[in-house]
Amino acid sequence: MDMESKKAYPLSHYRDTVISYLKEGGDYFKVIPSGFNDLDFIIGGFSKGSVSVIAASSNTGKTFFLLSLAKMWLSLEKRFFISI
Repeated sequence: MDMESKKAYPLSHYRDTVISYLKEGGDYFKVIPSGFNDLDFIIGGFSKGSVSVIAASSNTGKTFFLLSLAKMWLSLEKRFFISI
């Protein structure tokens, strides 16, 4: 395969494509919102059945973030597993 057929798109292209699909009511990407609007805008929410890793330096709020996710998902009555 030559390099011409492997066109690279910026990450924003894929993000915008997924967000527009979700706004149109598409259900192919079954997502669970995080409760953080800015984060949901960037990543489109968390995918059902996937494993997500939250990693950052010490004292950056990882535990607070995960507890906030747990609170949000409990209010939506979603099943989830969090390991800290």
